[in-house]
Amino acid sequence: MANLVAADYAVIVITMIISSGIGVYYWLSGGKQKSMEEYFMADRSMQMLPVAIGLTVSYISAVSLLGVSSENYVYGTQYAVINISYGLATPFVVYLYMPVFFKIGKASAFEYLHKRFGKAARMAGSFAFTLQLLLYSGVVLYAPALALEATTGISTTASVIGIGLVCTFYSTIGGIKAVLITDVFQSLLMLIAIIMVIITAAMNVGGLDKIWEIARQGSRIEFDSISMDPTVRHTWWSLTFGGFFTYLSLYGTNQVQVQRMLTIKKPDYSYLNLIMFKYLQPTVLLIHFIVAKALLKRANRHAPIVESADLSSPGLESNVKHAQSAIWISWPLSSLMSLGLCFTGLAIYTRYRNCDPLESGRIGSYDQLMPLYVMDMLSAYPGVPGLFIAGIFSAGLSTISATVNSLAAVILEDFIKPICRLWNKEVTATGSIIISKILAVIVGISCIGLAFMGHFLGGLLQAALTIFGVVGGPVFGMFTLGMFTKLGNQRGAIVGLLTSLIFSLWIGFGQPKPPIPNKVDVTSNCSNATHYDYEESSNLHFEYQQSNNDSYFYLYRISYMWYCPLGSVLSFGVGWIFSWISNLILNEEPQDIDPDLFTPILASKLHKERLKNSNEYHSTVMLDTIS
Repeated sequence: MANLVAADYAVIVITMIISSGIGVYYWLSGGKQKSMEEYFMADRSMQMLPVAIGLTVSYISAVSLLGVSSENYVYGTQYAVINISYGLATPFVVYLYMPVFFKIGKASAFEYLHKRFGKAARMAGSFAFTLQLLLYSGVVLYAPALALEATTGISTTASVIGIGLVCTFYSTIGGIKAVLITDVFQSLLMLIAIIMVIITAAMNVGGLDKIWEIARQGSRIEFDSISMDPTVRHTWWSLTFGGFFTYLSLYGTNQVQVQRMLTIKKPDYSYLNLIMFKYLQPTVLLIHFIVAKALLKRANRHAPIVESADLSSPGLESNVKHAQSAIWISWPLSSLMSLGLCFTGLAIYTRYRNCDPLESGRIGSYDQLMPLYVMDMLSAYPGVPGLFIAGIFSAGLSTISATVNSLAAVILEDFIKPICRLWNKEVTATGSIIISKILAVIVGISCIGLAFMGHFLGGLLQAALTIFGVVGGPVFGMFTLGMFTKLGNQRGAIVGLLTSLIFSLWIGFGQPKPPIPNKVDVTSNCSNATHYDYEESSNLHFEYQQSNNDSYFYLYRISYMWYCPLGSVLSFGVGWIFSWISNLILNEEPQDIDPDLFTPILASKLHKERLKNSNEYHSTVMLDTIS
């Protein structure tokens, strides 16, 4: 196997220096990260385009680059169907969930749970989110280390520590501004990595259409799995419903994305923003025009945009609309990136269709396929493999940096400050900044430590989506209970969350699980591995490896794509039922809650009821006065 040369290392180091330099720049410029508003909210000064890119790449990490490509190589293209669910979920995020957080305007999304339910619910939700993000970050940090080990021989330990420290450094000193701007730079490197793989494969087999045809002959093109059996790994049902709930949990109520949305300001229409705003956004909006128009009409009726927020600004109402635009823009960007990664899996298949590298012992995991491909195809061009590895690193850095900043905000706002208030002490503004940066360092080091557990979780893509489902689903259900029902109370919310977490963690990580059938040809002839004879592959038809899974416990056989829907529905359902029962037993009436804590449609209805009741009250008082 070819190794990196000096030019490749130089490219990697330069890209790492650029990311660190962005952090240093924002440390030394502007407000120099001396206020909470700037450190966690960028003074609400970010343009729409970098926020949209940040929303896109925060969860398109090295896990996606390595995992989605290997998914399509090993199992076929059925996974690409998940992009449909992202489009279906986008208007729900834009018009039903996101406006609620703008009304609160706090650095921590879990401030909502405090206002809606109480302190205990807030801390329970924050703890679950912290668990989710730390587990996921361990996988994300492990992925680029795995790629480096497969191509250079450098130990996983050295690469995990190196990448983790660079990321922690610029995230700690530069705040959310550095995180968002480095996202733009890192997204470019990720895009370059995807394009390199596709172009080299197309040049070798004679065009993009040949890549598709070779994949079809190898039974990799698959969009016809419509089984309603929940134990089938990927079907239209599991990918549509599972992807829908996963997208809602990541973009509708997730601290990372909510915090990014709240940094946006009303854009100045520079040339680039003008193009994005005038052409891309209307195209996207057209797809959901009927739904979006109805939701937006109701969302903007009655309810004020800002309720109370020490981080608010007079132009926050217009900020909401531009944050909505950023989400609309991020959806096609995310789908394009995802579909591009799916196609890279097919491109890689053209190279190894006659000799699977895992079966031949060249790699230890299918997640190493993409870096192996780059080294096999591009090692003759000094610096090019280094650029690809830099793209993998950047994909990991974009997610870890978001984790570091978001978890620092959550731990400070949801744990440290409340504990200090119990001791009748308040954390000063200066003290908050110091504590935030210390927390950022601690979170970064924790991510490094958890990365060494990454190899226990199996395939990167499935591991990441499993974590999103088993923890993100229950938390999403808790937020939904608060936003969509008046009956939900703190007791019900906490019981629903804990019940769903226990159940989801059980089915998600319980063992033993059945082996996953794949399309790999275990009888391939590796002597033909380097040939690109298109006709030679025309008669290859791979079938699923069959295994009898009936002996495994049924819940352990359920597809990981159902974890998030199950967790969300269970958290919401148990929370609602327990709230109703507790109110019935204790003879309590639902509390009079601020309408702005509900989704805009319900908030509009409650505002009407309040207005009607107020008018009736004043009429009664007037009549009593006259009489």
